[in-house]
Amino acid sequence: MSTLNSHPRSIHTITSTRRDSQLIKRATVSSDFKPSDILIERFQIWKSVCSSLIIFFKGVSRIETNTSSELYRLGDAVHEVLPLRTSLFMTEGGLQDILYGIRDNTQAIAEEHDAIAKTVNSSIVLHLEKLKKEVKLHIRNIIQDTGKLASLVAAERETSTKLITSLARSIALVKSNPIAVESRQDPWLCNHIVLEQLRKQVYEENMLQKSILIMQTNSAQFEEALVRAIQTVWSIYDEYNDRKSVEVHNRWANSTQLVQSISPNTEWLAFSSRKDSLLDPDTPLRKPQKITYPGDRDPSTMAIHQGILQRKKRFTKSYSEGYFVVTPAGYLHEFKSSDLSKTPTPELSIFLFDSTLGAPTPARARNHKFSLFLGKRTTFVREQAYTFRTRSHAELMGWWEVLKELCKVYFISSVPQDRSGGVTAAVLAVGK
Repeated sequence: MSTLNSHPRSIHTITSTRRDSQLIKRATVSSDFKPSDILIERFQIWKSVCSSLIIFFKGVSRIETNTSSELYRLGDAVHEVLPLRTSLFMTEGGLQDILYGIRDNTQAIAEEHDAIAKTVNSSIVLHLEKLKKEVKLHIRNIIQDTGKLASLVAAERETSTKLITSLARSIALVKSNPIAVESRQDPWLCNHIVLEQLRKQVYEENMLQKSILIMQTNSAQFEEALVRAIQTVWSIYDEYNDRKSVEVHNRWANSTQLVQSISPNTEWLAFSSRKDSLLDPDTPLRKPQKITYPGDRDPSTMAIHQGILQRKKRFTKSYSEGYFVVTPAGYLHEFKSSDLSKTPTPELSIFLFDSTLGAPTPARARNHKFSLFLGKRTTFVREQAYTFRTRSHAELMGWWEVLKELCKVYFISSVPQDRSGGVTAAVLAVGK
C-alpha cells in the first residue's frame, strides 16, 4: 500500500525538479546580447569613417597634383614662343612682357597647387591614418578587456546552473526517499555550495559591469577626441587651402592686369615706326601703262588699225559684231569686245599675207561690205572666206585701205592686184 502511494509522489517530485532546472538555467545563463558588442559595432563604423576621409583627402591631393602638372604644362606652352623676335616685337613694355608674366604666374600657381597636394598627404592623410589605427586599437581593447570577463561570467553562470540543478535534485530526493540520500547530496550542503558559487558569479558579473562602464566612459572620451581630431584636420586643410587660394587668386589677377595694361595698338605703333618694316602708305599705286620693258615700244607691237566690224555667220547668214585688230605681223584678230583684258585670246585670227582681199562695195550700196579669202597659212578655221560689214562707207574704206597693204592679192573691182614680191617690204614699212 505504501509503495503504491509513494509512486505518484515520486513522479510529481521529478517533474517539479525539471521545471525548477529550466527556470534556474533561464535565470543564470548569459544573455545573447553583450553590452560590449554595440561599442565594437559603433567603433567599426568610426573606422570606416576614417577610411572614407582618407580616401577623400587622397582624392583632393590627387586633384591638386594633376592640376599642378597641367598648369606646369600650360606654362611650358607659353614658354615655347618666347623670346619673341626683337625685330618684330617690343623687347619691353609689350606683348613679350605679358607672355613672360603669364608664364611665371602660371608656374607659381602650379607650385601652390603642388604645395597643397604635399600638405594634404603629409599632414592630413597621415593624421587620419593615425586616427584609424587608434580606432582599431580601441576596438581591440574593448574585445580584450570585456571579452575575457564576459567569458568568465558565462563560465560561472554555467557552473551555477549545474549546482542549482543538483540542489533541486537533492531536495527532491530527500522528500521522496530520505534513506537513499548520501552526504554529498545533503540539501544543506548543496545549498551552501550554491551560495558560494553565486557569490563568485556575482563578483565576476560586477567586474564585467564595472569594466563595461569604464569602457563606456573611455569610449565617450575617445569619440570626443576623434571628433576634435577630425575638426582639427579639416581646419588645417581649410586654413591652408584658403591661404593658397588667395595666393592663386592674386597670381591670376596679376596676369589679368598684365594683359589689360597694354594698349591695343602699342605693339603695332612700335613695329610700324621702324624703318623698312612696312610699306609707306603714301606710296603711289603702279599703273600698267607706265611700265617699260624691252620691246614694249617696238613697231611690231603696235596695232596698225583696230575697231568694230561685223562678221557674217556661216549658217545663219546674220552678222555678229566684234572687235578687230590689224597687226604688223600680218594678222587680223577678232575679239569678243574692246576690253582685251577680259578676252585676251582671239576668237579668230586671219593671216593676211596669204589672203585675198575682195573689192569694197560702192558708196551707193545699201550695205558696206568686203570679203577676205583665206590662204593656206590660216589654220584652225572652218571657212575659206569671210564677209565683213561696217556701219558706213567711210569706215569700210578705212579698213579696206589698211588691209589691201597687207593682203597678198586685192581687188579694186573685178581686176586683181598682185602684191607678191612687195609684201614683205610693205609690212616692214608699216609703222615707220
